[in-house]
Amino acid sequence: MRKIAYVSLLVFIAACNKKQPECNSEQVKSLVMKTYKDDLNQYLGSQSEYLKGLTKNLIPIHTDSIVNSFFQNSVLQIKNVMTTKKDKELFSCNCEGDLSFSISEKFKSQLNQNVQLAGREEFNTMATAGQSDLNFDKNITYKARLTDDKHNIVVDAVLTNELREALGKFTVLYVCNEFAVLYNEKGSLSIPHTTKRPHTTKQETKNSKDYFTIGSTEDKVLQVMGDPTSYDDYGVMKIFHYGLSTVTFQEGKVKSYDNFAHNLKVKVRQ
Repeated sequence: MRKIAYVSLLVFIAACNKKQPECNSEQVKSLVMKTYKDDLNQYLGSQSEYLKGLTKNLIPIHTDSIVNSFFQNSVLQIKNVMTTKKDKELFSCNCEGDLSFSISEKFKSQLNQNVQLAGREEFNTMATAGQSDLNFDKNITYKARLTDDKHNIVVDAVLTNELREALGKFTVLYVCNEFAVLYNEKGSLSIPHTTKRPHTTKQETKNSKDYFTIGSTEDKVLQVMGDPTSYDDYGVMKIFHYGLSTVTFQEGKVKSYDNFAHNLKVKVRQ
């Protein structure tokens, strides 16, 4: 079950004519978006180790640039807004709506074009994994009210993990695009493998079931398949290579696989 972060952030803007805020006004919805943007900047800023692992120190990373690109290259809307409660004495309203998120087709097209031009398998795997299950629609709540002096609008928004997760996946796409652009400019790019290779023992392999599936853990794949021939660590995403076949992990579990060499012991979950 996904956890919901109940965090109230205050955002101020000058109120016009001391009117009661309206849930569906562009002014209030833009303040909700600013609340989300501030939270994502703070969240990504706390993920320095993850970003180092993802970029391999090959490209400079600025969290504000990623978050700005996230908002510029996505379709993020608050729709189906309803007012669940209105207090005319306190100049406040409780609101509910749907937060809809998707990556823009222009960004995906540019990314895929750069990846195809580079012609590197790891870029293609990285781009494919990052784009899977990225879009979402999530019910949200927020409250808009005037301050005591009736001069400013305050928005209290309830934050959800879905937007943070979407930013994490977008960051993979952002870095993948930067890798592809750099490779296409230089004609080469050496992405180092992790020095700590995953491994298992023969006894573990012998005692395990003879297949893995979508959602299996890294340990499970190692027990079934043994040591990979090579290994890429992009932070939240990892890729085990077994010859020409690959197994892609996201947050420690199998997200996808490519059984190109027909050597993976994988089973579709019933």
